[in-house]
Amino acid sequence: MTPPAKQSDGATSPACPFAAPDHSKYSSVSTFLLHYASQHRQGWLFAWLSHTRVEITLFLYTFLTSLALLCSGIYFLHLSELLQQTAPLLSDNKHLAESAWETAGLAILLFVLIPLLGLFSALTRKLFVLRITCLAQHLERLAHGDYSTRVHFSGSQYSLLYQKLGNLINHLAETLAHQEQRIDKTLQGLQDSRAKVEAAYQAKSIFLANMSHELRTPLHGILSFATFGIRKSNSASPEKLLHYFTQIQNSGQRLLELLNDLLDLAKMESGRMRYQFAEVNLRQIIEEVLTSQEAWFEEKRLQIQIKEQTDSFLVHCDGTRMAQVVRNLLNNASKFSPAEQRIEIILSSEQLASGRRATDTALQAALGITIRDYGMGIPENELEGIFDKFVQSSKTKSSLGGTGLGLAICQEIVLAHRGKIFAQSGLEQGAAVTFIIPLAQPGGDCATVTESV
Repeated sequence: MTPPAKQSDGATSPACPFAAPDHSKYSSVSTFLLHYASQHRQGWLFAWLSHTRVEITLFLYTFLTSLALLCSGIYFLHLSELLQQTAPLLSDNKHLAESAWETAGLAILLFVLIPLLGLFSALTRKLFVLRITCLAQHLERLAHGDYSTRVHFSGSQYSLLYQKLGNLINHLAETLAHQEQRIDKTLQGLQDSRAKVEAAYQAKSIFLANMSHELRTPLHGILSFATFGIRKSNSASPEKLLHYFTQIQNSGQRLLELLNDLLDLAKMESGRMRYQFAEVNLRQIIEEVLTSQEAWFEEKRLQIQIKEQTDSFLVHCDGTRMAQVVRNLLNNASKFSPAEQRIEIILSSEQLASGRRATDTALQAALGITIRDYGMGIPENELEGIFDKFVQSSKTKSSLGGTGLGLAICQEIVLAHRGKIFAQSGLEQGAAVTFIIPLAQPGGDCATVTESV
């Protein structure tokens, strides 16, 4: 390999592929001078060779040399005639006549070679200029942003210098095109990141507005009914006081649920949520959740239908967190369902990949739970985004309130159980959310597992 050439500031750079060979291999003095000038760009020789007058001087020198050779040819031709005229007058006329013919031949040769050499020199110069102009056109296209331009040549039809320059231009064009693609991708990534940041900022603003409303409502209820109770403590009937205390309890319970959701989300984001895994009957957990929310369902006259498509309900999981998932999904379904509608809970046998890598193809048994309502539904373009934090469906966030934390918490819990959760599309009415968790967890006998997702 060619060693790196030393720069004037002491740094090293890759050696030029067109650098002249070592001094000991110079073919001529002109080659040595050109190499010396290129290596000493601040010297007098480079400045002198780069001057326009030098090119004119070299042209005049070539022209005068050709003129001198032409005059020499004319002189030799005239000398040949004199020798031919003098030969008969001398005794050794044979040798003199031969000299005359040789002189004439030399003159004719000069007359023929000078124009041919001049023509060849001019064509060579024109060809060189033509090829340099062609390369300059490609460089100009590159300068104007056309990175698709390429120098086309084949084999020995072009000089080695032209091929090397062409290869360098092609490499430069490919590099610039690749860099342009990378810049476009970077800009697109920045635009996407900006859009995500703006969406997150907007979602945060909406969340703060919703959270303020959600917190203010139960607090207002607590303070209002507490004030009523204080004012009428001496005159109100026991039934009225019981009503006040019941409303205070309900508002406090709602406030506690909101605070618990915020605390749970904070723990999940920091990776400090702990899960108590054990063998649990999810069918029984669903019954317990339905019992705890029976009053809410009766108030809206909602019908709950459980469809069993499997008989395997035992799952190694955290029963408390699974109950939280079912409760959140049922709350959403009941909130977005009109009165006297039905909610379906479907338990089915499913399969999940045994690992989280894309190359994991082995499957393991799992249990799927789908909660289907027949309410206003979810737009198809929002099916994936509804599991983001502080995000609500455009059909519900303006009318029914909420903080947008319920589905995000459900997703965190399901992912911690190595499962998956998704909303189904293509429904004629309502929405359906399905979560699938494996029947057994890795290291299933472990009592406590810290979330690591």
